[in-house]
Amino acid sequence: MARAKSTTKARKAPTKTKRASAPGKTTSRRLKTGNGGTSLEDLSAPSQDAFYLSEAAILLDQARGADGKRRDKEKMAAALERELEVWTAIRTAVLRWTDTQQKVTKENLCRLADFIAGTIMSSGIDVSDATVDTLININLQIAEGFLEGETRRHVQDQAYQIWETEGRPDGCDQDHWLRAEKKATTD
Repeated sequence: MARAKSTTKARKAPTKTKRASAPGKTTSRRLKTGNGGTSLEDLSAPSQDAFYLSEAAILLDQARGADGKRRDKEKMAAALERELEVWTAIRTAVLRWTDTQQKVTKENLCRLADFIAGTIMSSGIDVSDATVDTLININLQIAEGFLEGETRRHVQDQAYQIWETEGRPDGCDQDHWLRAEKKATTD
């Protein structure tokens, strides 16, 4: 996973539409890749959400300190604020989803956002290490889910293209899917 320089400055949290920085600021963040860098804005919405969730997890981990006793309260406050921003933006974006097939995912993400907001609001900067671990794990697992969902959609699109290219033959769906998966892993 690409790791960008973490900051504690507040930025506008991601949405499922155009991503932007805080009002009056521009974002020109570059992610390190083999070809010199990719702009964060060049990533798909799920990839951006995964990035923001991972970034929030890193901030929480850094704010916690090595043993929990040397916790930097200012860093923890900034990390928790960022966590709230990210999950508020995700919840807002999810509520705009119109695909009825994603109803359960939508409900679960909204419940998670509510849980995270409630946990942060009730604990404040005195949040326990166990709770910080929980928040970090939720972020990383949901980020992984966003990326896996995106990969699955890509494979599905590729399999459909193969099917159409071959004249829409019956009974070849598994072969088309496996070929699309193989192509996705080599891209």
